[in-house]
Amino acid sequence: MPLALPENRTWWELECPVCKVGFCTFIEAQIYCSFPCKDKGKKYAQDKIKESKARIKTLKCATCKKEFKGKPGYNKFCPDCKLLKRTPTGNPRGRPTLYKKKYCQMLIKHMASGLSYETFGASIDVCKSTVYTWEKYEEFLEAKKIGFQKCQEFWEKMGIHGAAGKLKNFNAAAYIYNCKNRFRKSDTFGHDPDNEKSNTFNFNLSYDPKNLKDGDE
Repeated sequence: MPLALPENRTWWELECPVCKVGFCTFIEAQIYCSFPCKDKGKKYAQDKIKESKARIKTLKCATCKKEFKGKPGYNKFCPDCKLLKRTPTGNPRGRPTLYKKKYCQMLIKHMASGLSYETFGASIDVCKSTVYTWEKYEEFLEAKKIGFQKCQEFWEKMGIHGAAGKLKNFNAAAYIYNCKNRFRKSDTFGHDPDNEKSNTFNFNLSYDPKNLKDGDE
């Protein structure tokens, strides 16, 4: 540990890795206690380097089967395959995905009960952002679209029964506010939120705006 001295120097109490004797020094880079140990330390380091080089063998990559130089037990993949971060199975390295195909039907059932898409993760103990990443799977994305239709059907049936007086203590204001925020995309022109062209319309003028003069209406 360093000790502060009046000469504005910091002394370091170290242990020599060669003779195992403790010594003090104000040179932080000094490792060995004396020159004999320093020479022995250099030889020790060189021997370690030679031993390490002796362990380098010709290995075969577990992915592309190409031969490369490396240490057995440490290197299973060639530098090119390490750069691609690929395993022998061809899958990317990292934690396996939590996605399961059974979640498609579970999502449809979840939303058919009137619950939102964002709360599906709570039912299977995953976060909302994880559920969003599963939309890269076509079957899950299709289940999401079906689930939105089922959810809208649930709330529309509730509105029908509430308007008919079949639901006790039916709060019309809360129902309208809820549906406006849940299904606002359904209010677009053409009732097709997936089709951008359905939200546009064309019209023809009976006159040419370029031919208008000042004072014309």
